[in-house]
Amino acid sequence: MKKTGVIRLMLAVSAFLFMFGGMLQAQAGMGMGRVVVILSADSDVASAQIFINNIARGSVDRGKEVRHVVPSGSGKEAVIEVRSGGFTEQQKVVLYADRWTRVSFTLRTIRPGNITVTYASGSHDPTARVHINNQSVGNLRRGQSRTFSGYDPGEYTVQVKAGNRSAEAKVLVRSNETSSVVLTLEPPPGILEVTYEAGSHYARADLYVNGVKQTQIRRGQTWTDANLRAGTYTVRLQSGSESVEQNVAVSAGDTSRVSMRLEEPKGTLRIIYDRNSAYTTAELIINGVSQGSMKRGEVRVFQYKPGTYSVQVEHGSEGQSRNLEVRAGQTTEASFRLRGLGR
Repeated sequence: MKKTGVIRLMLAVSAFLFMFGGMLQAQAGMGMGRVVVILSADSDVASAQIFINNIARGSVDRGKEVRHVVPSGSGKEAVIEVRSGGFTEQQKVVLYADRWTRVSFTLRTIRPGNITVTYASGSHDPTARVHINNQSVGNLRRGQSRTFSGYDPGEYTVQVKAGNRSAEAKVLVRSNETSSVVLTLEPPPGILEVTYEAGSHYARADLYVNGVKQTQIRRGQTWTDANLRAGTYTVRLQSGSESVEQNVAVSAGDTSRVSMRLEEPKGTLRIIYDRNSAYTTAELIINGVSQGSMKRGEVRVFQYKPGTYSVQVEHGSEGQSRNLEVRAGQTTEASFRLRGLGR
């Protein structure tokens, strides 16, 4: 009986110690926090030191995670920090005894840069909208500069826009540096329209602007250049040896129109008032129109379209007349001699 009592006492003591130990263990667990520290694969460093509440707790490699139990107390806030060289990042999190709190860090050693955009004072428009990589970031007045911050290193496209016109440039941003760009919005282009008249002699002609051939244009056709700077342009139409030329003023944002015609090549009409004529002077009339007085021995030269022309030389009631044919590119010559009445 005594032996049985001893055994029962020993079992009771063991049960009590087991229960007491579990309580102590639970109480100890209630004072701990569990944290998983992760250094993301996007970090710029290969590894970083871990600090929890400013106490070093080893390190973590890039793309890896490390578990720590922290005596901060369950439900308490802890400061988790990773450091590498002079670069650091920290987070405040609440830790619990019954679960793991995951904290991820992306440690950057490359810092964002800035872009300073200047809208040139010589720009045509008083204000312009600034776009960086097709995102609108603000307005600038003519002559104004503005710095835009927080751009990761790399190449960016910077634009200024007003209406349907824009100017752009590529800008290289470096870590923790400011890159600058100056952009100018030019005046809107002028438009030049050249029409080769339907009544022209030649079916086609070469079109030149400021001495540079633009195209071959058909009779009755209109050619357009919609992107010209303001200024004066010399327009020439040419077919073979025949040409016609005209200066045209083009204004910003306006359309200048010019109509040009190539006539049939002219011929030359050469009229001589014979030096042996009886009269010192005589009147020259072509197709019924007076061409003025001619002196004895004088030669007059005219350029006419091909055709037949009535030519008269008169002095008082005496005169001579002839029908003369003018051919393209050729010279027709006629001499007139007035002998005097009664001679």
